Amino acid sequence: MNLPKVLAGCPTYEGSAYCLDPFIKRIKGLSYKNYDILIIDNSEGDKYYNQIKEKGVQVIKEKRFETPLDTLIHSRNSIIDYALKNSYDYLLMLDQDVIPPLNIIEELMQFDKDIISGIYFNYFTTNQKVKYLPVAWKWITPEEFEKMQKIAQFPPSVKSHKDIRRHLTL
Repeated sequence: MNLPKVLAGCPTYEGSAYCLDPFIKRIKGLSYKNYDILIIDNSEGDKYYNQIKEKGVQVIKEKRFETPLDTLIHSRNSIIDYALKNSYDYLLMLDQDVIPPLNIIEELMQFDKDIISGIYFNYFTTNQKVKYLPVAWKWITPEEFEKMQKIAQFPPSVKSHKDIRRHLTL
């Protein structure tokens, strides 16, 4: 039986060095039998790139952009391009600071879907209260912005609803 070919890809930079070892150990130990690993490093220099390379995983050096978001988007697109050019059947897009279960690929494949996305939770402080919320946001509507603007003191950088997003809730 031919197993589908999977690419486990992850963008990273030197700020994630604190979790490199446990991440690499876990990714190398996934239980699926037909997958490759690709890490895209977008750090300023080559030090972190070389550190990753020494761990025995494939790493590609990419440039940094003006904003962290543009850098991340470019890195994720590089992973997607690599998967397409190398005829992978599936792409598992990971973040270095999230350690997946060993059977993550099998677990996701059992649903037989083209796309599956996962949401994880973290603690956030809002109005001096700590809340456990999904790490997912929703852009607010112009109407929501009008209501918020009446009670909130937005900084000058917030000019419209396009400048604000809110956490999704349970």
